[in-house]
Amino acid sequence: MNGPGLYSIGYGNRTMGDFLALLEDHGIGTVVDVRSVPFSSFHPEFARDPLRATLQESGVVYAWMGDTLGGRCGGAAPSNIAFRSSLRRLALMGTDRRVAFLCAELRPESCHRVRIVGAALEENGVAVRHIDEHGRLRSQREVVHRLTGGQVTLGAVVAELAAVAA
Repeated sequence: MNGPGLYSIGYGNRTMGDFLALLEDHGIGTVVDVRSVPFSSFHPEFARDPLRATLQESGVVYAWMGDTLGGRCGGAAPSNIAFRSSLRRLALMGTDRRVAFLCAELRPESCHRVRIVGAALEENGVAVRHIDEHGRLRSQREVVHRLTGGQVTLGAVVAELAAVAA
């Protein structure tokens, strides 16, 4: 993906230095935090306030949308008006710059940023590239294949998650 666009990234067990290097390598200028609870007991440097300060020092814009796009907030469902509104806002942000939406999980297929946010974006014609655990870019389709082993569609996975959450 050249030029502006949407990416996703997880910090997992990365150091802050490695995380910042990946953002730079992929030309990411804005990070949108989609964690419902932007806090980490194991990596306090990735809590909302320290992360925002570090990104700002590095010239990267930080925004938090975990209240509407977070996996634990109960609102991250395609039928939720706030979710859809935030999804449109996120997609719009990616039209003129490179934006990465952030969560904790290192492997993209282990996270709601693929299963819910990425799936909803793709369904609306917005391409997403996921920065995987090795720092390589993967398309939504590639990550879904890793998630499902090619056996089911992501729609089935999302439906299953929605049924569990109900």
